[in-house]
Amino acid sequence: MRIDKCTAPIRQFLVFPGLLFATCVFLGCSGDKPTADSGIVQESSGQLSVAVRFPELRDKTPAEAIAAYDAGGMTGTVTVHHNGNCTPTQGQGKVYRQDPNVNSPVDGTENVSLHAGCFNVEVAPTTNGKITAEFVNPAEQTSIAGVFNVKAYDSITFMVLPDPGCDVSEVLVNGEPVALAAGRTYTLSDVKSEQRVTATFACTALVESSPTAPKPEPEPEPESTIYNIEASVITGIWQHFCSISPEGSVPVSEGTNRTFDISASAGDILMDIIVDQESVAEGTEGHTYTFTDVSEDHTISVKCYMVINPIQQ
Repeated sequence: MRIDKCTAPIRQFLVFPGLLFATCVFLGCSGDKPTADSGIVQESSGQLSVAVRFPELRDKTPAEAIAAYDAGGMTGTVTVHHNGNCTPTQGQGKVYRQDPNVNSPVDGTENVSLHAGCFNVEVAPTTNGKITAEFVNPAEQTSIAGVFNVKAYDSITFMVLPDPGCDVSEVLVNGEPVALAAGRTYTLSDVKSEQRVTATFACTALVESSPTAPKPEPEPEPESTIYNIEASVITGIWQHFCSISPEGSVPVSEGTNRTFDISASAGDILMDIIVDQESVAEGTEGHTYTFTDVSEDHTISVKCYMVINPIQQ
């Protein structure tokens, strides 16, 4: 505080908690009066006037700001205006504007208007990379992907990560380019308005070495066709005296051979071998029959008879 050309001035300083009150009793001044930013409010010559510097109430919750106002010995009315942008987990946010401004010269009964709340910080979707928030307070998360609800005067840091083969081309905050710090990070400090962060990435074509041509898989051998040969003994009174082996439905691969053994249990049994409905052999001795280079289904059967010798005269 400076006072010039005052006749017999009396100067006093009154100290209150957190605030400094300056008083001056003028018995008559013949020179310049104090300027408006001197912190002195003077009503008229010869009158006592008290002036204070208004305290800083920003970057505090409304409750903290009111407590600081009261602690300074201020007795005016405090009005809080909320911007209505805080999520339930963020409460009333923090003060981002005050009227009167900090350090304004006021008297102890000055009323104050506080503006408090939160602001959204949006991270725009991008390609060839991503923007991730670091060390985010869980209370700042919202139900909208890429949108964070930040109290006034709080800060939030982002990391800008390009995809492999790409690099960061440009980062914009509210349309204005910004420079990244080490580690490709950027910090929005003292947020006092809505913010939007975008990034673009430049990618170079990846040169891939020609891989060694794989050896072709060997072609699987075609599955051979299977044919069936039905082998049986024809039903009759003598069927139990002869046999064929194997008997039943016998599978045979295409192009292969298959042999059947035919025999009788007694020497006086005559066997008739029938292949595909045609008789191919007769006899009383054991026989074999072979199908060669099989290319279709076949049947083989044996029919047995009793040999009756003529009566000797």
